Amino acid sequence: MFNVIDSTVGVVPVTRVDAERDAAPADYVKDYPGSHLLNGRVYNGPDPAYDAKKMEGLPVAVQIVGRTFDDEKVLAAMKIVETAMGYK
Repeated sequence: MFNVIDSTVGVVPVTRVDAERDAAPADYVKDYPGSHLLNGRVYNGPDPAYDAKKMEGLPVAVQIVGRTFDDEKVLAAMKIVETAMGYK
């Protein structure tokens, strides 16, 4: 969406999916106060949209969005994220 409205965008990879750490608890949807329909489709059913075991090892990133022509600010924010993650 941001490229359509001509925003400056940067993406910084921060980690990878870990099947054990990122799996939703079995009773997650039952106790969730939000949309049961949406969360049921995302986490449950015969073919859930999110399955940590199937997604093991895929990259997870942070998307940083700025206003049009704010390239330097987006790059500075990306550098802050990289530094916080310990990249060299």
